[in-house]
Amino acid sequence: MFTPLNIAPELVVGDGKADAKVDVWSMGVVLFQLAGHEYPIKATSVLDLQKLMQQRQITRPKAITDNLLWDLLMKILQFDKKDRPTAEQALQHPYFTGEQASKDISALQRQIVNAALLSQQGGDKSITLYDINPSYAVPGNEIKAAISYDPDVDLQNLEQTNFNTTWKLSDFKKIKKIGRGRFGSVSSYQEIRTQRNVAIKQCEYETEEEKAKFHREIDVMNDIIKIIRQSANQQQFIHVIEPLGFFVDEVEEKAYLVMELCSGG
Repeated sequence: MFTPLNIAPELVVGDGKADAKVDVWSMGVVLFQLAGHEYPIKATSVLDLQKLMQQRQITRPKAITDNLLWDLLMKILQFDKKDRPTAEQALQHPYFTGEQASKDISALQRQIVNAALLSQQGGDKSITLYDINPSYAVPGNEIKAAISYDPDVDLQNLEQTNFNTTWKLSDFKKIKKIGRGRFGSVSSYQEIRTQRNVAIKQCEYETEEEKAKFHREIDVMNDIIKIIRQSANQQQFIHVIEPLGFFVDEVEEKAYLVMELCSGG
């Protein structure tokens, strides 16, 4: 999962519609971190992130001295997704395919490619042409060191959170309907066992697009909460609603996102 600072503009201040271009933006953020040791959008809260996204400005860090790399980043980090290249187009940029890129290939990159070639020869169908080209190989330890992030540790932290996926609708008593948004209706409920009041968002869960949209919303909310908990100044995030869990009714083809209930209902 991605942190909010990795999320593409169309999901923060745009129409909320995601396609493969959101991954291109996230890839650009990671590459920016590797080279510049900072985020392209340096926000300290969700509202701050929205405001900076609308300003559409990215400042070149002093650490990024390679003009080819900066040109690549500016193409990948286009705020309008229609101007953003596809992943395949980005990988054809001179930064990856030019003469200097060939000279910069390390011994470790060649080892990674050799291992991929052996796997391919052994019948591994998942190996792509990019896996066997050393220009596209990046050692994992370099990524972890550059952005101070270890996905294994992050996964352990996620597994330790109290995110409930075992609820059923019969575990709750409906209080009242709160409202309706683009993707579903929200009502207040009381959990019967604990007497805790919560908000539950009901969404359609029939098509693959509806399912992907629902799970993407959960991922985004969890990522935002994760950033808040790591922040030294959590008071500025007081407006963010925390997700508590979700459950799916496959028969009715409905999905339910359980969230904390804000004061005032």
